[in-house]
Amino acid sequence: MKPQLSVIQRDALAGDTVPGELFDPDWEPPVRSRRREASDWDQYMTIASQVVGRFHGQFRLERFDYQHPTQLQPATPRRLRKPYKVSVAYADWGPPDAPVVLCCGGVANVAMRFNYLASDLSDQFRVICMDWLGRGRSGWLADEGDYSLATYAEQLRQMIQHLGGRPVTLLGSSMGGSAAIELIARRPGLVERLILNDVGPHIPARRRRRRAEAIARHYVFHSPRELLRKVGASQKNDGPLADDIRFNLTFRQTRWSDDEGGRVYRHDVRALQAYRRDAQRSLLQ
Repeated sequence: MKPQLSVIQRDALAGDTVPGELFDPDWEPPVRSRRREASDWDQYMTIASQVVGRFHGQFRLERFDYQHPTQLQPATPRRLRKPYKVSVAYADWGPPDAPVVLCCGGVANVAMRFNYLASDLSDQFRVICMDWLGRGRSGWLADEGDYSLATYAEQLRQMIQHLGGRPVTLLGSSMGGSAAIELIARRPGLVERLILNDVGPHIPARRRRRRAEAIARHYVFHSPRELLRKVGASQKNDGPLADDIRFNLTFRQTRWSDDEGGRVYRHDVRALQAYRRDAQRSLLQ
């Protein structure tokens, strides 16, 4: 008997093939292993410290000065535009003279999300995991309008130049993949190999808007349960999350805020609002 296939009509207006009613934002894939729960922040910090402690001494935290060019400052009056420097943070794993693998994550990710991959590869490669401008330990741009895909491609270019300018293996996940594609289109000689994850040449507007609306806001997590649940749901495209990965992601992507009375994301919310602005149209690369 031939299998029966359900055909979903394309939403031409939104440029999507997945109707909005089929998407459940609260869905999270099941995890087979037993989860550790933290009833309060002291217990959460105890578990998180044990998880991230396994990487202690395996990498070096480094920085370089990114220079933001005038042509990427569209919201600034022309007479006031001038290049300015912003500090970019990155984790440097493995031997300095080994082949370079440069890892860049999604729109709301930080460099430390690649800890497990970098740890496994660092015996043979120099693995560079970079914080995007406005995320993690990197500095913030002066204006919301300065955050754009072209800016992230330029950040990648300057990062590779800072590492010596030789072609690298570039791993891009989600928005990092889009920035990598943008870079290769402009400067193909800088990339020897390209690895793409969770991204394709066409990203429909509806999917971009759905993602943007979920992230382009200020979150305050008042309990560990709330924090762990949010990160588990937001990472569902990567499959079920093991417990250690949940604690690594939540600890590295957030920080404690005395003013807010909880943990908040390590990012400039204007960067995510800029992403929401750009997400009103499909991306075709």
